[in-house]
Amino acid sequence: RHWAFFDFTEVRPKTYFAGTNGFCDEHGVRAAGMPTGRWENFFSETSGATLVRVVKHFNSREDLEALPQKIEQVEAVISPCLPQLRKEVL
Repeated sequence: RHWAFFDFTEVRPKTYFAGTNGFCDEHGVRAAGMPTGRWENFFSETSGATLVRVVKHFNSREDLEALPQKIEQVEAVISPCLPQLRKEVL
């Protein structure tokens, strides 16, 4: 199992929210060796639709470059669970 946290640092209703995120255990203890970062999410109306712009800030270049490998590790753990999840959802 993998868990994630998102700590909101700012919320502007209907237009913006920001915060920090990363991986953690089921108790919210941050996972050592996993990158964390800051997200900014902007919402605006464009031609009757909502445009969402997401900006992700990494703490270092190394964190950015390590992310694909970390995602592959998480996917390797999650993939065997997907058939059961699909059954439960459907």
